[in-house]
Amino acid sequence: MTPEQIMKELAKRHDDLPVDALNAALEQPDAVAPLFEAEIDRLIGQFEEILENAKSDRQYASLCKKLLRKPSALFYGFLLAAEWRRTEAYPRYASLLQWSWAGEPNLLSETVFSDVGPRVMAEIYDGNPVPLFNLLLDHTAHDSIRFWQFRTLIILVIKGELDMPTLKAFLVRAFDELEQEPEQHVWRGWEEVIIYFGLEDLIPLVERAHNVQRILEGTIEEFRANYAYARAHPDEPIENDPVVPFKGLQEELNWAFANRASLD
Repeated sequence: MTPEQIMKELAKRHDDLPVDALNAALEQPDAVAPLFEAEIDRLIGQFEEILENAKSDRQYASLCKKLLRKPSALFYGFLLAAEWRRTEAYPRYASLLQWSWAGEPNLLSETVFSDVGPRVMAEIYDGNPVPLFNLLLDHTAHDSIRFWQFRTLIILVIKGELDMPTLKAFLVRAFDELEQEPEQHVWRGWEEVIIYFGLEDLIPLVERAHNVQRILEGTIEEFRANYAYARAHPDEPIENDPVVPFKGLQEELNWAFANRASLD
């Protein structure tokens, strides 16, 4: 298959994994990867144009849904980028994830509403945390996507690609810049990083966040219990929920395809 034929095949509905197209892509990373990145740029450009020209929220939503009426090859491109450790894709996917439509069934689907998303983003990380920080602080991005992306920070620290002073400085900044309304899912991701690494000096910020009910479905007593558990279990600080790097294309792809939301 040519790179263009691969992209066309991966942008179809499939009852089974498109193995031939995926194998062809794996054989031609230098030719295929730039096509995925061009597709991200094209899609973001169209989102921006719709946002600029839509005359109402209803029209904006309608036009975005129309744009995503067909499957995107980026569902596979997201995972392939991790397999290739394609750092050129990192800032692009960070930008794409800032659009609330990124998790639509015809786009990245459940990969961004699970720990697959942070595993991919950590694998393609280019050493610059700013695109990831911008995503995490973007109030217009989907809060569940942002919740999961806080785990990217954890993986990067584990891999030695993000230093602890930079992480802590960002968490302090995020305390002021995340949503200030009560019961926000994204705050749980923020809190989870503090628990995972036992950041004792940030506990007063967690207490303040709980005092004003920033954190969804959580209490300060639960935080303290989770914090104590993490300190007692340094090999797996989050109970029954290990944070691990990218597992390899085949395993990640099998899960992603099996859990892909229904394509309308």
